[in-house]
Amino acid sequence: MQQTLTPFSFKKSPLKTNPELLFISIWAIVQIFLFIQNGINTDYESLKYISQAKYILKNNTVETPNFWLYSTQIFLIAFVLKLKLQLYTVVIIQLLISAISIIAFYRLGSLLCNKRTASLITLLFLLNIPFFSFNFFLQTESLFHSFTIIYTYQLVKIKKLSVKIIVSTIAFLLLISVTRPTGLYFLAPTAFFFLSRFVHLKNPQLKLVLAISIALALLFTLNFAMTLGGEFDFILPFRAEMIICGVSQNNNIAEINTIQNSNSILGVLRYICNKLAIHKTIAFWTLQRGYFSFSHNLLLGVYFYPIIILAIFSIRQWYRTNKDILIYSCTLILTTWITVVFSCDDWHNRFFLSISPYIFLLAMPITNKIAKKFSE
Repeated sequence: MQQTLTPFSFKKSPLKTNPELLFISIWAIVQIFLFIQNGINTDYESLKYISQAKYILKNNTVETPNFWLYSTQIFLIAFVLKLKLQLYTVVIIQLLISAISIIAFYRLGSLLCNKRTASLITLLFLLNIPFFSFNFFLQTESLFHSFTIIYTYQLVKIKKLSVKIIVSTIAFLLLISVTRPTGLYFLAPTAFFFLSRFVHLKNPQLKLVLAISIALALLFTLNFAMTLGGEFDFILPFRAEMIICGVSQNNNIAEINTIQNSNSILGVLRYICNKLAIHKTIAFWTLQRGYFSFSHNLLLGVYFYPIIILAIFSIRQWYRTNKDILIYSCTLILTTWITVVFSCDDWHNRFFLSISPYIFLLAMPITNKIAKKFSE
């Protein structure tokens, strides 16, 4: 009896026989489109890293300590300049690592759910134009996005702890943390992931103590990063009443009494109940910007809102079937969100885009149910 093909069976199709090749092909089309549309950008924030690369070649160090938290990008640009290659070589390297991350994303989805749903989510994720647009900037986002996806895939693959696994995980975490400072946000999710998957304690109080210890260690680490100095003023978004970073809601910066070391967690916690917190939350989750065109804002909503809704409705199933990845993803998302509430949101939604892969992954259970209904 001949079997009727359905939209989700993928029989005798490239998606069934070699889905990774298809994904790379679609990824390549997206990159070509972005290159034609925007070209390679070496201006704006890219200038900062190019300048630091030249500085480090001349002085064997960075200009201020905070730039060590961006050293992956700076060293890559410095390496290219040292070899007297064109700066587009950096973009080629970024594209190669981005391609690897797409394969990792699909394989991660396959591990967490199944190949069919992983294929659907990967196809949807490949349409994340704002996310992939950073591949053509000499900024830190491209490498950071790719590294975090590859890192998460490697983490989920772990079945048994060993010294080699622990050392390699710490090394990868260090790489992410010196690519962008927000790499530090992966410390707590990783620790909670290991605690959930590998630590089986009969005493729940002991697990709680471990969790609190992890959270405190993260706070001390973030506090250290915040006191490195340089261009950061973590209290400025509150003083200038910023919702979007760099855009003050108050023409006259408020004169407020701060503690002696305002560039610290204590300095920021003093303004935790700031009245702009709800506006920052809206800006973070809606992605809407007054300076974007109507069509731009509409496309952002049409693309991201259904995925966010699917992810929310999938939480219950994740809790039943895979608490490890739920704890990991939710810790990362909440950390990023809370950081925005404590400071400000990015001009181009970069903070949200950094967590978007994990929102797509969280959406898989309900996506799987929808796919099954269409295939019946």
